[in-house]
Amino acid sequence: MGLYRPCLILSVPQKKARDWSREAFDQTQHLLELNPEFYTVWNYRRNIMLNGIFPQNTSEENNNILAEELSMTMAALRERPKVYWIWNHRRWCLENIPDGPMVDGEPSLQWRKATWQRELAVVEKMLDADARNFLAWNYRRYVLASMPEQRPITTELVYTTRKISASFSNFSAWHQRSKVYSLLWNTGEFDPVNSREEGICMLYL
Repeated sequence: MGLYRPCLILSVPQKKARDWSREAFDQTQHLLELNPEFYTVWNYRRNIMLNGIFPQNTSEENNNILAEELSMTMAALRERPKVYWIWNHRRWCLENIPDGPMVDGEPSLQWRKATWQRELAVVEKMLDADARNFLAWNYRRYVLASMPEQRPITTELVYTTRKISASFSNFSAWHQRSKVYSLLWNTGEFDPVNSREEGICMLYL
């Protein structure tokens, strides 16, 4: 608390004054390391990037800054894996990753594809550490739906089978599996009757 209060006193006037400087940006990091649940500071940090840092940089420099943000939030999640505002900031970072260098006059999507693929691997590591972390499961659904290159929906059945086999009472994995089946039924890829029979068979594995 001794360090937290001085940082807060500095940050609030800077925010009101719309200080988009690098100094203000660094100050928000100090404050968030002390209290990652302070959502107004996360908002301020994003505004500094949008209004002060990004306009002065190249796309590659902005991509590097966002990669640093993802590293910073990953460190925070190791300590506080269920703080919503950290997950929320990661979403914002992912959604602002530049497409990538131009190739033959077209955006390559190189940076976006690589970042989203890494993010899926990050979520899998988080679920390996805590297979019942509902925020991580929700975030996984978000990542899968947002990836620039969509994976076959059926791959998620393989993943949930593995998680359920490891812990049959993992209701988060069962919930994820039910959502996958609903998608497959809606698209006509799976037959509801056969799928339900397969689900019943799993009970006896």
